[in-house]
Amino acid sequence: MEAGIQPPATFRLKVNEVDLSFTARDRHNHWVTNLEESDISVLDNGQPPLSILKFQSHADLPLRVGVIIDTSDSVSKQLGVEENSAALFIKQVLKPATDSAFVAGFSRETTVVQNYTSDTTALSAAIRKLPTGGSTSLYDAVHYACEKLGDREDGQTVRRVLILLTDGEDNSSHIQAREAVAAALQANVIIIALNTNGDPNHSDPKYKAFKEMADSSGGLMLKADSEKQLAKAFKEIQEQLRSHYLLAYKPAELNSDGSYRKIRLKVRRHGLHIFYRHGYYAPTAEKKVE
Repeated sequence: MEAGIQPPATFRLKVNEVDLSFTARDRHNHWVTNLEESDISVLDNGQPPLSILKFQSHADLPLRVGVIIDTSDSVSKQLGVEENSAALFIKQVLKPATDSAFVAGFSRETTVVQNYTSDTTALSAAIRKLPTGGSTSLYDAVHYACEKLGDREDGQTVRRVLILLTDGEDNSSHIQAREAVAAALQANVIIIALNTNGDPNHSDPKYKAFKEMADSSGGLMLKADSEKQLAKAFKEIQEQLRSHYLLAYKPAELNSDGSYRKIRLKVRRHGLHIFYRHGYYAPTAEKKVE
């Protein structure tokens, strides 16, 4: 995404209800799991909500996870380590009774090697069978994976998460980074980016676009340029996925006009950083919402 662009985030609405998933981290980078409803405040388009419908601490929502791994030439040297770490993560994190995931690799094209399943053995095996080599279509892959996560009908509230292992390079996508971000926001997907580039140029527009994909979706970027860093990153993801909160509220005013509405979430405790989406689109009369 071009520097400075802050695209709005979207939520899937249940008529006049906004569901907001968020996490909180303290100044020591520990995930905070003991917030109460009284610790937070929310404004919707500058107004307090009409009512808070739900506040769940440690909301153990079913997970729908996409694991997409860069298999292009630029990451070939450490692909084996990435595959082993991702396979171990799947086995440790997914709960077969409630969660499901798919696995895909991408270079110039995106290839799904295992469709949605709760079978962690099948998912782990698929990760080790990814095709390798070629150019890098990162934005195309993110767009595809987010649409796949969003298209799955569950009939329940779930947490959609895209875990992305790549060095952030893109040299063959058909779309721009902002379109990949839009796909994540439309599908209410949180992107957790594992950056395998050990020495990124923070002023590089491609690095900024890569980081923005995670930040704007309510996710984060983690360093993952060695076996030790990968293990640390996956441990942090595991903690984050099981340490989130679910807030549901009814806005004071909500017209079915498709307009963008800003959300501002604050926490009253000092020294905490919260990860959340910063807005949503109101439903439209023509489009059915969840």
